[in-house]
Amino acid sequence: MQTLRLIVHGDDFGFSESINRGVVRAHTDGILTSTSLAAAGSAFEDAVALARAHPGLDLGVHLTLTGERPAAPPASVPSLNDGMSLWPTPAEFLKRYVRGAIAMGDVERELHAQLGRVFDAGLPISHLDGHQHLQALPRIRGVVAELARRYGIRFVRRPREQLRPFMLRDPHRLGRAAATVALRLLCASPPEWRARSTDHFVGFYFGGRLDRAHLATLIGALPRAGTCELMCHPGADSSERGHFAADYDRRAECDALCDPDIADALRKRGVRLVSFADIAGA
Repeated sequence: MQTLRLIVHGDDFGFSESINRGVVRAHTDGILTSTSLAAAGSAFEDAVALARAHPGLDLGVHLTLTGERPAAPPASVPSLNDGMSLWPTPAEFLKRYVRGAIAMGDVERELHAQLGRVFDAGLPISHLDGHQHLQALPRIRGVVAELARRYGIRFVRRPREQLRPFMLRDPHRLGRAAATVALRLLCASPPEWRARSTDHFVGFYFGGRLDRAHLATLIGALPRAGTCELMCHPGADSSERGHFAADYDRRAECDALCDPDIADALRKRGVRLVSFADIAGA
């Protein structure tokens, strides 16, 4: 009998204490099995303490190239920052990237510094992903793959969500559906990745809006077998705003992940909840 092994993954761990609390609650009281730690986040130390207190929570690194203070000395990564902070938005980053103004040497130094900060904290790391999916860009994904090899990290996220019919029903989210297709196409070329990823990925289309109804919709459309990462963004406070929060309803996502009916729906489908660490040897 075929079984789907599902990783329920919370992004942005370390960006704020509110997000940290939501991630931990979704893990201890809900179905979340994995998270990724933002070494450049302002609540990094708080996240490290929580990770140590919850060793069953699988950890990755949330590689960050926008919005926060660089982990490397700003002068050593000049194409990535304004002298103090990384470029504030993905649009600002992409504008420079398209012009060729983002130096890959700077990207390597910054991401190396972020990984070093997490490893220096003595935390076990099973995977990498990227804030706002910038790790999927050509050339950057090559840098990330090489860092994964250097640090012995088996998995790198490839956010290639399949377009589903329900994604075309809401006229207000057609832009998100188009972005889902664009991101999938961006991830279609495998040679630069040179790292393992899950067989399937879901959660981008409903990003920041994965309330109970939307999560139930996603569960109904999950693949039947293989491994799948479900990306979510839980938090304790939906009023929090910032480059990492946008219009996300993080509290609703956290509540959905902790809803016993959601867990029951997964059980009825025969879905097995796992982490990246669980499937590393498979």
